[in-house]
Amino acid sequence: MDTADESVQRAFANFYFFSGYGPTLDFVIFPNQSAAVRLRIDNVSPFTVSASVNLFERRAEIDKWINNQYSDALEPDAPSPIEVYDISGSVTVTSTAFVRTEDDPTRDDDASFDVYAIEYSIADAGDPGVYTLAGYAGTTEVYVASGTPGPSTQPTPTPTPTPDSQIVCGDNWYNLTISGLLEGDTITVRWNPGWSGPYTGDSQFGNVNLAGVQHSFCGPISEFPPLVFELLDTTGYECQLDGDARSPTITVECMPAAGRE
Repeated sequence: MDTADESVQRAFANFYFFSGYGPTLDFVIFPNQSAAVRLRIDNVSPFTVSASVNLFERRAEIDKWINNQYSDALEPDAPSPIEVYDISGSVTVTSTAFVRTEDDPTRDDDASFDVYAIEYSIADAGDPGVYTLAGYAGTTEVYVASGTPGPSTQPTPTPTPTPDSQIVCGDNWYNLTISGLLEGDTITVRWNPGWSGPYTGDSQFGNVNLAGVQHSFCGPISEFPPLVFELLDTTGYECQLDGDARSPTITVECMPAAGRE
């Protein structure tokens, strides 16, 4: 996959149906490979970046998938990628610069956004025999609520665990993997609120490897709390939850509790 190919297409999104301006999504579409690179840049300092290579069965599936990344999921039949590869470690932000201030179109008061130009580069990446991505550089814009500290002045937000469960807040979780349970056993988990997906509320799972199970946006949105994943009942097992706000996969690894065979 090479951005120098004339067939390559670009798509951008930073305005969300639920909340107005939010994290910037920068997509590069490779039609000949039925693939898309998804770059996400937080709209709070220090502009944390995550990226993934997403492989599809057919090129025609990608547009619906992109739409559901930022809209109100108008495409209920949008397919999920057949493979997702996290390449966040290949991305470097090379410069940030204030550009202008714009009014907030969702409000009638004096609320506004400071717009920053973000330049980034992505190094060569790939998985032998599966895909190869030639490195490239790009520029995009991020909308930061005015009055929010700019670069290097605001700490990165982190998920807050509770004493009774492990919680992660996720943006566009594609996959859920649970392993280590004995045959016939289940654990109880909760996705809440989950704007789009079949597992909102309490659900019981055995060992699973699911793709595209939930979709949501993560952020301080008062009307729509961030999607939260909790381990509610793991009786008989010790389970470790792995995933963060930029992870395309939530992994739960379990093992029988001491004294149980």
